[in-house]
Amino acid sequence: MRDGSLKYVVRTVAGATTVEGLYDLDADPGEQHDLRPGRPADTARLSRLLATWEKEVAPVR
Repeated sequence: MRDGSLKYVVRTVAGATTVEGLYDLDADPGEQHDLRPGRPADTARLSRLLATWEKEVAPVR
């Protein structure tokens, strides 16, 4: 999920473990520095946007 230079990522690993990350692509294009600990409001906002988007798209068959 992108909003300006921010990118919120959720990955499911091995079908169970969820890995999240929040990155500023202008400052960190390689997505090496997770900003979630210092930006909880942005993390929550983008998480909500992603959840809303996932409800609106059709599931993959």
